[in-house]
Amino acid sequence: MANFALEIFDDESPKCMFYTVVVDGEELSETDLFFKRFFENEDYKMKRWSWLLFYL
Repeated sequence: MANFALEIFDDESPKCMFYTVVVDGEELSETDLFFKRFFENEDYKMKRWSWLLFYL
């Protein structure tokens, strides 16, 4: 069984906080691993731009 911790990922908004899961012994959080895979995959190149424009 893996141990994990919840950590604040983004708390810049006064109305909403985003949390992420960090598995013990791992350097990157689950959210960081998602973004790393998403931005390194060339199949998602066009989707990255639409996601980024939506997010900003």
